[in-house]
Amino acid sequence: KPRAYYTMNPGGESHAYFKRLFIDRQFSENEKASDYVFIPAKVQDNPVLMESNPEYVQTLKALPEQLRKAHLDGDWDVFIGQVFSEFARDKHVVKPFAIPKQWTKFRSMDWGYSKPYAILWYAVDFDGVIYIYREIYGYGGSADVGTKEIAPIVAKKVRELEKSEDVIGYADPACWSKTGHDGPTIAESFAQEGVYWNPADNDRIQGKMQVHLRLKENKIKIFDNCQHLIRTLPALVYDEHRPEDVDSKQEDHAYDSLRYGLMSRPWTPEKVVKRPYDEWRDEDDRKVSAWGV
Repeated sequence: KPRAYYTMNPGGESHAYFKRLFIDRQFSENEKASDYVFIPAKVQDNPVLMESNPEYVQTLKALPEQLRKAHLDGDWDVFIGQVFSEFARDKHVVKPFAIPKQWTKFRSMDWGYSKPYAILWYAVDFDGVIYIYREIYGYGGSADVGTKEIAPIVAKKVRELEKSEDVIGYADPACWSKTGHDGPTIAESFAQEGVYWNPADNDRIQGKMQVHLRLKENKIKIFDNCQHLIRTLPALVYDEHRPEDVDSKQEDHAYDSLRYGLMSRPWTPEKVVKRPYDEWRDEDDRKVSAWGV
């Protein structure tokens, strides 16, 4: 039986394609999981190279952080041009658990019809950490293809999931637009089914910064059942014409929903103000340590 073998490092133009098939194992209708097998290989698995050029490992360790993680550690969640290089599965993805009733809950939505829609649910703990515990994603069987579900159908799904929950919602302000049709808006269609939204803050740059900050400070956790957010967030790259923004031609729907949610509760890390006596105390502690008193 004919076979094809691919050898490659993370990164490059085909990164998302190979990651989808071999790492995330997300398959379209004409693709079978049994046809794709991933065999991880690191530099230490090449005994000939390690014997002939043992210094090569040091060369890899000297690479810039993203290249080092990709080429030395085999990390498929990082690559050159990646927007959210702070994202790490072992740090930001967690197993689901029962959400305490006292935690605040809310949801966000980026609407789509021919493109995927993305609805995320959040819970905030008492330390300000946001847990994304549920998603509905209009995945049409292949990347960036929607299910073409109308708003009332999606609203019924939301209402069914929220039977015993008290949830506030934030959605793309475009959901209140009547552009291109004379019927009810997307927001009105949801409201007719008992699902209500507030217009989200659509500031793209500030929303992106909220994602950066929370990832960096470990203030965001994603349940591992939110597979489309986990799949698409680390794959996003910068817009070549607006280098401070995410390229919107990608599958960025879960990310857009995420920034709507985070912008509803903007967060800034606390600044530690050092007072004079703190500096004296630190200096005294150093003396104690040095003198062994």
